[in-house]
Amino acid sequence: MSNTKKKMSWKYLDPFYPYDLFIDYLDKKGITNKYFNFLIFLIYAFLLAYLILKILAVILGGHQAAMIVVSGSMQHYLEIGDIVVLKSPETINTTYVSVDREIKGVPINNYVSVNYTLEGNRYIIKDLNICGQIVDLNRNGDIVVYYSPLQKKEIIHRAVLGIKAKDGIFYLTKCDNENTNFVLDADCNFALRTQNGIMKVQCLYPFALKKEDILSKYWFNIPYLGWVKLGPAYLFGWRP
Repeated sequence: MSNTKKKMSWKYLDPFYPYDLFIDYLDKKGITNKYFNFLIFLIYAFLLAYLILKILAVILGGHQAAMIVVSGSMQHYLEIGDIVVLKSPETINTTYVSVDREIKGVPINNYVSVNYTLEGNRYIIKDLNICGQIVDLNRNGDIVVYYSPLQKKEIIHRAVLGIKAKDGIFYLTKCDNENTNFVLDADCNFALRTQNGIMKVQCLYPFALKKEDILSKYWFNIPYLGWVKLGPAYLFGWRP
């Protein structure tokens, strides 16, 4: 194959080849200039990036290909500004326990007793009593993404326990950062006594999380690259 033919075949693999053709067409019509070209370039680049992310999401099996960490709840495993690449949540690696009851739509406090222990100047979860079974949290379980109807946003936290119930498989999730929130995401009845009275800790999900409601799970992360997007947002006063 000649060099000319090689160049012709490789150009079709250039994702910006359609953009070049469109600009050439506008040039021939005499209806373009460098500023207009730049605007078209930005629009095309945005649409191309969106399309690539959607294709990757389909290939990887997650609800989207990646997301940016915007809070410190998973420190220091994940930092603010990290880009997390996601994949299918078909299998979740964590500790599992079986219970002989239905738990869908049931507040976890009806069947889970959480042993909160004061360690130094902060509380931690020592263990759980689930229907008479004493179990520890799996602090190395898979990190999953789900939508919180209470917070109206997606949450990326760790699956610390799986529950095999009569009506399906459910998960208890929690952040890694004990300073941010030491309670389970679904512990909506926890209240902490303070010198100023009783402080109700805000929960993230009203019940144990159904397996079907997990959108994606963590695959790997790219440290701090997300600040390219977060930086301008923070500059204009946005906060998660």
